[in-house]
Amino acid sequence: MILWNKVKERPMEIALALLLVVQVFLIALSNLTLIDQNLDPDVAKLLKHAIAMWEEKTLAIPEWVYVSTLELDCTTLFALPLYGLTKNIFLASSLSNIILTLIFIRVIFLLFEGSDPLYPLMCSNLICIPYRVGTLDYYNMMFFSGAQYIVKVSIPLLLIGLLLLAEREKNLTKNRRFWIFSALYLILLAVSSLSSGVYVVACGLIPAFVVYLFYKFIIWKRVPVPVFVLFGLSILCISGGMTANKMILGETKAGSMVFCSLYATLDNVTSCFFGLFELIGGNTTDFDFVIFSVDGIIMLSKCCLMIAFLICGAFAFVKCIKKRGDLRLKLLLSVFVWNYFILNVSSTRYGAITFEYRYHLMGLIPLMCVTVVILIQWFSSLSNIQQKWLFWCGFAAFLVFQGLVFREVFIRGEQNSSIKELIAYFEEPEQ
Repeated sequence: MILWNKVKERPMEIALALLLVVQVFLIALSNLTLIDQNLDPDVAKLLKHAIAMWEEKTLAIPEWVYVSTLELDCTTLFALPLYGLTKNIFLASSLSNIILTLIFIRVIFLLFEGSDPLYPLMCSNLICIPYRVGTLDYYNMMFFSGAQYIVKVSIPLLLIGLLLLAEREKNLTKNRRFWIFSALYLILLAVSSLSSGVYVVACGLIPAFVVYLFYKFIIWKRVPVPVFVLFGLSILCISGGMTANKMILGETKAGSMVFCSLYATLDNVTSCFFGLFELIGGNTTDFDFVIFSVDGIIMLSKCCLMIAFLICGAFAFVKCIKKRGDLRLKLLLSVFVWNYFILNVSSTRYGAITFEYRYHLMGLIPLMCVTVVILIQWFSSLSNIQQKWLFWCGFAAFLVFQGLVFREVFIRGEQNSSIKELIAYFEEPEQ
């Protein structure tokens, strides 16, 4: 009876919590059963690299060809010790991705701590959707296969969550949660700086740092001492990691990014805009879908979602300009705006139309969080009966959409089977 009363009191939160549990279960199931069927050259190299690091007991493998990063701020983070325990790289990487997913969701809850539970629940559900599956695509970059971006994206969100926690708590020095999450943030920052060099700092942390300090300057309010300590430790982690990265790798892709030529800028602006759509499967250069087929409706839904993200982002930008947006909105929006600006003026296509659209992930995830804030604020202004009808209709539509996109994950079948054959060939003992 007590449980039923709680359900009756907060049915929306309960429904979203159950949906999130289902999504995490499906993410875990896909990792445990499908990674070996979805190998691509990048992931095959990443997994072999993890095996080599464990067997050689070093992060810098002699004569290893490093293409862009040291491949540490991804599934390798937990796969390394788990491989040592299991001696099964597929199982180790699967478990690693599940752990990283749970950490990421906890970071989202930190980001919205002190707010209505609808915020983190809706945000987590929105982000955990496998919008597009494939090499360098959304799901693979965030929660599946190599998960090359989940750590990178988590770091700015962790920083923003810590800054917001510092704004709420008066006695920050004795706040254990602040220091626990600070330790997690600094560890991830050090690993990412070691693995990917300047990328996370340049595209994710700088805008959050600058906007926070500017906000404090405008309201003429003292920055808490623990925040200064956090900033100082951040600089140490970044400097140490980048120095080690340069010694091993020489230069990362982020460190070698160059400005677009004046003549290529207009094409680049168009490419970046449509790259946002392509990232979540709302646009493609490979296939033509019949609009009123199942695939066509799924793609149309993704297009509508991205348009909603951009409209909410624009609305939030106007609110911040008019000084009506809170600090959370300002910090999240700053990461998206800065990252989007960087991609518009830099050469990241390498001759393709929207190639490297995964770079948008650094800004898109904060934009999704902004979208949730704007939508719930608007939702709260409606009458109770309007809220109920809108929520349950939206929940039903989201449930159908979730089922269709996860179905795509599980029915893909074997991908790049030739890679597995090649691996098996090289692993055969010599006669």
